[in-house]
Amino acid sequence: MNTNAFGTILTVQALLPLLEKSQDARVINISSGMGALDGLITTAPSYCLSKLALNGATIMLAQSLEPKGIVVNALCPGWVKTDMGGASAPRSQKRVQIRQFGWQLKLVEMKVVNFGAIAM
Repeated sequence: MNTNAFGTILTVQALLPLLEKSQDARVINISSGMGALDGLITTAPSYCLSKLALNGATIMLAQSLEPKGIVVNALCPGWVKTDMGGASAPRSQKRVQIRQFGWQLKLVEMKVVNFGAIAM
């Protein structure tokens, strides 16, 4: 819960002054189908609930930051072959090196979920 939900909210709060200065500000949260109401399972309750909380935070952030021109979305990478996902997952990771910063990102095909368009 601390990482997936509260950490996201604290990060957005810390970066808000910079986001407000941007002409094309975006917040992209990495969610999971296991955080959808119809995706909750009893074998990973802490993970499911933390992603459910993240999805709720995404909705609230999208609604509150929309007047400032800041778009908030969540991405769901699906079931990916990782330490957590296991070898049975249908999607493999692709790695890309960003040379300028020396970062290595893991890229997977993702579904974009715009929670800002959902009426509560």
